[in-house]
Amino acid sequence: MVKVQNVPYIHCRDVRELIGVHWSDCEFAQMAENDSYHSIFCDDDSLKMLQEELEDEKASWGDLTPEEAEDEEEYQYLRRLRRRSPVTRLENQIKLVEALREMGYNGEMLIYVSW
Repeated sequence: MVKVQNVPYIHCRDVRELIGVHWSDCEFAQMAENDSYHSIFCDDDSLKMLQEELEDEKASWGDLTPEEAEDEEEYQYLRRLRRRSPVTRLENQIKLVEALREMGYNGEMLIYVSW
């Protein structure tokens, strides 16, 4: 006999309500296809792995300060680039996992991606 299992899911639109950013600004959205489900895990080990990955990305991207840019225009360009960087996507993913954990979800969560 086949055991049918249920996994909780949210719609990608719910991400903005949970953490205040568009779902495409999270790591799970990378290469997401329309009408697909993506798993994220909210357990302690998965959160720790995300935090470690974030630290690695921060080390490779460095901190962005106005002094690093030649002028204000370059600084604004670098800020826009950073906003779409893996650092920002991982920070948002961590916020999403933490928000789901606060709601009591500590296992797998599916996110339905549809546009």
